[in-house]
Amino acid sequence: MPHTAITNEDLPDRVDWWDHHAVTSVKNQGQYCGACWAFVAAGAVEGITAIKTGKLEDLSPQMLVDCDKANLGCRCGESWRALDFIKKNRIATDRAYPYDGIQRRCHMRADGLSRFASIEGFHVVYSSERALMAAVAVQPVIVEIGLDIYFHYYSEDMGMYTGPCNKTITHAVLVVGYGTDAFLRRYWILKNSWGTKWGHAGYMYMARDVGGPQGLCAILSFPIVPVWRPKHA
Repeated sequence: MPHTAITNEDLPDRVDWWDHHAVTSVKNQGQYCGACWAFVAAGAVEGITAIKTGKLEDLSPQMLVDCDKANLGCRCGESWRALDFIKKNRIATDRAYPYDGIQRRCHMRADGLSRFASIEGFHVVYSSERALMAAVAVQPVIVEIGLDIYFHYYSEDMGMYTGPCNKTITHAVLVVGYGTDAFLRRYWILKNSWGTKWGHAGYMYMARDVGGPQGLCAILSFPIVPVWRPKHA
């Protein structure tokens, strides 16, 4: 399994996949399109593809919004279903199939639409802080969280987010790292899809090792990772 390559004893103190050129720029899903599921699926595949090939490319959440009929486009969706779609159909680059924040007719079979990446499938990470750390140490990880209204107003001057949270899972983000600050407070680095004006230029530092068995805002409830497909497979 991809995330078991690092044991608890070998976990690094700090991980940030941005430093290793495995994270693309922050995107904005828009106010009227609930496509977080598509952005995190594309982002997770971007990450593992860059890690395995050395090539970082923006992939197309719009292709998932338009073409993945197991999900509901701009209304809502599940990132694991999106990963299953990518396994079966591959995914185009964002340049070939750009995002416009509206669900449209699927152009997946358009002439000349090249597919950049594919995967073997996905794997569910065990629901614990250490297991999530081990997974993040190998690749960016998709997580689902329960948002409170304060999450929407999170900004750089608020520092580390410690709550409040909602018990209902309402959003998906990408964990691209973790670490410890100068006050020895442990955190996750979350990449959101609400543009660079939100949070720390589109990112959040969320408290780690707090919040009970499911973690803060239920971050441990359903972490998943795409499983890489080598070109010869």
